[in-house]
Amino acid sequence: MDIHFNATRIAGASAATLFDVITDYVNYPKFNPALIHVSVVRREDDGAEFVADRKTMIGKRVHAHDRYQRGEDLVINRTYAGSAAARSTWTI
Repeated sequence: MDIHFNATRIAGASAATLFDVITDYVNYPKFNPALIHVSVVRREDDGAEFVADRKTMIGKRVHAHDRYQRGEDLVINRTYAGSAAARSTWTI
């Protein structure tokens, strides 16, 4: 099953600031109450890999991979280990 959400918002911040917030993995628990702890496994110019412990009923631990694309837009593609259908994309 694929679930697709699409939302566009005008942000009061630069693309660089938004990218910095989305990729500040270890601080996710400060603004997302569903998260307990996030550990970065790998971080490079083209992406990152992290593990998050969550308070959710499903998937107490998630292992995710982000791939960064820099062009006219900044794009972050997130996939989740063990679930081919679970993915997120941010276009800034």
